[in-house]
Amino acid sequence: MGEILFETRSIKNLWGLGSKKTVVDKDTFANLEWVISIIIGFIVFEIMTKVVKVKIDQHFPTLKRSALRWAISNEVPEKLERWKLGFRSRRVQLYSTVHVTVKNTFAKYSKR
Repeated sequence: MGEILFETRSIKNLWGLGSKKTVVDKDTFANLEWVISIIIGFIVFEIMTKVVKVKIDQHFPTLKRSALRWAISNEVPEKLERWKLGFRSRRVQLYSTVHVTVKNTFAKYSKR
């Protein structure tokens, strides 16, 4: 099977606008696409990191204070503590139920 070359002169394929014959083969195009996507990703990541870091440094203290005030005014810590205690008691009930069931099952089948 021969090497697959592709490239046409059109708006869809900007590689071929200025030439009359094939310029880029499939492997080269895939490698170029991979390298360019890494470079663009790196640039976008750096820009976002710098912009987001500045915004976080500016607004995080006020957002943190607002969130803590909201949590205290809505009694979130107390509600979480009650939820945790309820969850803990349900877990103990489940454990004891399973324990008793397994114990009874072993007792029933060990008599045979």
